[in-house]
Formats: sequence, C-alpha cells, structure tokens
Amino acid sequence: MFPDYSHSDIPRLEMGLKKYIKTSLIPVEFFLSVMELEAWFLAEFNHFPKIDPSITTMEICSQLGFDPVHDDLSLRENPTDDLNSAYLIGGKPYVKGVDTTINVLDYPFMYLQLSEKIPSLKKLGNSIDEFLR
Repeated sequence: MFPDYSHSDIPRLEMGLKKYIKTSLIPVEFFLSVMELEAWFLAEFNHFPKIDPSITTMEICSQLGFDPVHDDLSLRENPTDDLNSAYLIGGKPYVKGVDTTINVLDYPFMYLQLSEKIPSLKKLGNSIDEFLR
C-alpha cells in the first residue's frame, strides 16, 4: 500500500477491491499486510540476530525508538525503511526482493503467536489452513 495509501485509506481500499475487481469467475480473497509486507517481518523479531548478532530488540528500541516485541508494527508508516534501519544496526542493509530475510524468518512463531497479534496475518494463515483442508 505504501506509498500510494495511508492507514486511513485502508477501509476504502478494501471495499474497492471487493467492488471493482471481478471475482465472479473464481473465488477470490484479498489479503493486505496493511502498509507493507515488511511490517510482518519487523514484528517477527526472532530473525534479527540471524541477520547479525548485534541486531537485538534492545538495540532497535534504543536506536530506532520502536519496540518490535510489543508495538503494533502494522501502524508503522514505512516498514521497509524501518527494517532497513534495523538491519543497518548490524551493518547490513535490507534489500527488497532478496531471499535473505525470507530464509531466516521464524515461521512457526509467525503462524502460532504473531498471527494472534496481527489480524491480517491471521486472516492469511486461516485461509491457507482452509485451503489445505
């Protein structure tokens, strides 16, 4: 959604997706990670030390002013910039489209715990569960 939409645009955008995109030919379900998918990556705080041991939640809180463990990171305006800033604590930039982050995410944590804090992630998990049933 970033940079074309803000948080206040989300309800209108969700309504527009359902209204203006043809869904009659096949079942369609829309999933928005709110501003950017990187908000989910920010919230999955277990992966930071795998990028670099110096990237800790304490350092992120101290240097960047947000808490990946307790804050609602779906409210961050630009999660990609935040993720890059966090990675730079360890001297490693975040590069969108590179598999580095995907390969170190704690998927069981995301599925079992993080999804309870992030409604959009829970919706995606529930849909995958339903599809696999």
